[in-house]
Amino acid sequence: MRENGLRSAGRGARAARGTDPGEDPGRDGGHRNEVLLVGRITAEPVFREMANGNRLASWRMCMARPPREGVSGRRSDAVYCVGFDPGLHPELGEWRLGDVVRVTGALRRRFWHGRAEERSTCEVEARTVALVRRSRPADGDLPAAAFPRATGEGAGR
Repeated sequence: MRENGLRSAGRGARAARGTDPGEDPGRDGGHRNEVLLVGRITAEPVFREMANGNRLASWRMCMARPPREGVSGRRSDAVYCVGFDPGLHPELGEWRLGDVVRVTGALRRRFWHGRAEERSTCEVEARTVALVRRSRPADGDLPAAAFPRATGEGAGR
């Protein structure tokens, strides 16, 4: 378990700095595909069963860009995410619109055949997920204090 409460199957902090003694820099040239997102849920996770029987979760999050001088208006980035790991699904199933979440993973490009051409999209394949802050409760919902993960207790997977 790392200090931020997230669990991961990675090789730890030394691997992230590129100093892991088991790493072979000649084999992959030190390449990295690591993504960290912290943002607001703008499309709640949807679960579907794939042809091979595995379940896939997909959702969208939005991250505000820092303001830039000379650029007017609110700017943000929307990112689509997927989660194949069934260990992530219970946490994802509790998320709702407006929640602020943290996702680590890798950028993937997915291809499929459209009507007349091949199409593609980029999405983040989640490795770890955590609720950072609950959105305001809707009428009839329990207050955020009723959710232990909203206060940081047991927030990681």
